[in-house]
Amino acid sequence: MNVNFLNRFLPNLEWKPFIICFITAFTFWIFHSLNGEHTASITVPINIIHYSDNLVALAPPPDEVHVNVSGNGWTILSKSLDIMKEPIQVKINNPLEVRYLTGRTLLPLVDDFLKGTRVNYVLEDSIFFEYDSLIHKTMGLKVIPLHLEFEKGYRKVSDFRVEPDSVVIQGPSHFLDNVNEDLEVILDLAPINDNFDEMVQIEYPRYPYTSVDHHEVNVSFDISYFISKSNPVKLSWVNTKKKSSPPIVLDNLIIQHTVREDNEFLLANEDSIPAILDYSQINWTDSTLTPILPDSVNLSEAHFIPDKVYLLIDQKTSKK
Repeated sequence: MNVNFLNRFLPNLEWKPFIICFITAFTFWIFHSLNGEHTASITVPINIIHYSDNLVALAPPPDEVHVNVSGNGWTILSKSLDIMKEPIQVKINNPLEVRYLTGRTLLPLVDDFLKGTRVNYVLEDSIFFEYDSLIHKTMGLKVIPLHLEFEKGYRKVSDFRVEPDSVVIQGPSHFLDNVNEDLEVILDLAPINDNFDEMVQIEYPRYPYTSVDHHEVNVSFDISYFISKSNPVKLSWVNTKKKSSPPIVLDNLIIQHTVREDNEFLLANEDSIPAILDYSQINWTDSTLTPILPDSVNLSEAHFIPDKVYLLIDQKTSKK
C-alpha cells in the first residue's frame, strides 16, 4: 500500500502502525484458521507405469487426479506442497488388456500417499488410457508412374529398378495389421530424354507413432530414342484351296516400324520382312486381304503400307 498516497487524503493519520497491525492480525487469523479441520479438493499427480517392452500409448493416461480430503489445515497444506515432489506410481500388469482404472482402485494408493489426511473420494469415476504393441513389417515397394512422359521419340526400355526393394515399417499393431499391400513409390516427372536415376520418396500410411527405416529409395530405368524404319515385305500364302495363289495387284507392299537408335543391326537391316496372306480371310466383296505378321516376327509399332492388298480373283472360283 502506498503510504504517501494515503497521506495526501488523510494527512493527520499515521498509517504505518495501522498497516503493521493489519498484516499481523491477518497472519494470526490465517494461522488460527489452519489449525482447524478443513475439507478441500486437491490435485494429485500420478504416473501409470508398466514393464512391457515395445508398447506405445495411443491414448495416454492422465498425469493427475483430483481428490477430496479432510484434515488439519496445516496437514493439508503440507501435503499439497509434498505433492509437487513425486507422483503416485500406479502399476498395471496387463497394459494391452487394461483400458481404465476406477477411482475406487486408486483410492488406497491416494490414501497412502496423503497419510495424515482423510481421503473422502476421488473425483474422477475412472481414468482411461489405451496401449498397443509396436510391430515391424517388411513391405515391398511398387513404382506408380502417376505422370511419366518422354520427349518425342523416346521410350522406356527397361523395368523399374528400386534399391532397396523393400522397407521396414514400424508402428502400432492396431494400424499396421491392416497394411498388407506394397508401399507406393510415385513418379511424377516432366518429359525426359535421358535415363532416370534418382531418389524418390516412399508413400506410407502416416498413422500415429508410425515410421519407416527409409523415407526415400533409389529408382532407375532406361530410356532410348526410337527411329521410324521401313522394310519391304515378303508375302506367303496359307489355307489356299488352289495350287496357284491369287495374283496380287499391288506388289510394292512395305512395313513401317520403329527401331531403337542403338540397335545397329536392325537399323542396317534392309531384308524383307515375312508376312502371311490367309486365303480364308479374303474379303470377297472388294477382293482385298489384310496381311498379318507371323508370331516369330517381333516388331515395335509395325503397320503395313498400304494396310491391305488387292487381289485379282477369278469370279467363277470366288466364295460368295
